[in-house]
Amino acid sequence: MTSTPAENLKAADQAAQSHSSQLGVGDTAAPCPLKQRHALEARVIGEDDKPLADIGVELRKSATEKLRAKTDANGAVRYDGLQAGGYQLSLYELDQEAWELVNQEPLPDALAKSSGDASWQDFPPPSREKIDHLVIEGECVTKLADRYGFFPDTVWDWPDNAQLKQSRKDMNVLAPEDTLVIPARRDKEIPAQTGNRYHLKRKGIPAKLKIRFLIAGEPRDNVPYLVSVTTLDAQTVADQQGMTDAEGFVSVFVPPNASTATVVLDKGEWQETYEFNIGYIDPIDTVRGVQGRLRDLGYDIENEGGVMDESTRAAIQLFQLNHKLPVTGEIDMSTREQLKKIYLT
Repeated sequence: MTSTPAENLKAADQAAQSHSSQLGVGDTAAPCPLKQRHALEARVIGEDDKPLADIGVELRKSATEKLRAKTDANGAVRYDGLQAGGYQLSLYELDQEAWELVNQEPLPDALAKSSGDASWQDFPPPSREKIDHLVIEGECVTKLADRYGFFPDTVWDWPDNAQLKQSRKDMNVLAPEDTLVIPARRDKEIPAQTGNRYHLKRKGIPAKLKIRFLIAGEPRDNVPYLVSVTTLDAQTVADQQGMTDAEGFVSVFVPPNASTATVVLDKGEWQETYEFNIGYIDPIDTVRGVQGRLRDLGYDIENEGGVMDESTRAAIQLFQLNHKLPVTGEIDMSTREQLKKIYLT
């Protein structure tokens, strides 16, 4: 005679009660292994070793079972409700060369266990197509690499950009209408075990901004400075302060979408304020590029529109005179090379 589902359920319940009543004092019932749940954490930092928020992290169980989350203000993501075992961890919005594993460590016991069940989902793969990006004013490789999820050197060294690299020399000095090839992103995963915390680094972010200050051609070393940075999206950036180094450099980390930097140099009656547009200098083989560099070096340029007017010729002549070059008022090779040497780009 076949039992009904209700009868089967009643029999199982009675058997469980009977087993429970047979446990003596001091006996404990082992928890069901299938109900034990564990946790795994990931933390993402930048080149300055500070946490990065809003970085996409994926934990993959299978081809169709994934968890995705964005890092919080502490650069952290936590996955709860996991069965014990191994998974695959990735920064799914970044190219394989844009991030790396720094180290890993066991979670404290109180954080290694969790409850509930993870809600696995199947996400469509992100776009992996090559892009021909037409540069606009203010853009450079560092900014574009961040936008598209790449390490800057990966984009600049990509074979499709060889001709542009040969022409422009510096990845952060591009001209409007240049075409920069953004390669197709490549995936990377690392094995991850429950009960661990993984420390990952976003390479190339934030960027390093270096500004050199001279007086009479000599470095202004050991001078106090305060740097304020603004970004294209009005992101809050904490002011940074320090002392210029032996070569007169101010060196600070800035977000890749930084647009301007205001430098307050020295204190009291000696205090000076300078403002710089980040990524807006044109290549040195253009008239505007020469004008912008001369202006930043303190030469009087009335119009920076790329026209060789009288003020530009006068500024070139004065620069040539100051650096013992033939005074021609023309942008010749020796003038460009000396200007690049002084300006450092």
